[in-house]
Amino acid sequence: MRRHWILYALKVAFFISVGFFLFGWVIMKLWNLTVPSLFSGPMITFSQALGIFVISRLLLCGVRPLWKGKSNKRGYWRRKMEKHLSSMTPEEKEKLRQAYARRCGQWQEEEKQKEENRKEVVNQ
Repeated sequence: MRRHWILYALKVAFFISVGFFLFGWVIMKLWNLTVPSLFSGPMITFSQALGIFVISRLLLCGVRPLWKGKSNKRGYWRRKMEKHLSSMTPEEKEKLRQAYARRCGQWQEEEKQKEENRKEVVNQ
């Protein structure tokens, strides 16, 4: 069992390092083919290409890991709330709505006023 996990970890490390170097090589080739001819910029080395890759990754995606995207949590709270509401009786649902209205009443009043203003504009 332990040998299986070690072999798996070695495979993952190998593919991550190959992917990292492949991205660096592609970035270096693309840069050296386009930037010097278009903008009279300098050619870059492999290590500079890796630096550009890391900087662009940090700037565009932040520091979250590659494998943890937003798609894993998309809709989690909505599904949880729907599951919770489906098990409630109509009286419990109304009680919950009233509790939210007390907590978020100012927000709801503003939304109602905006909607009433829209209706008045449409009716005129």
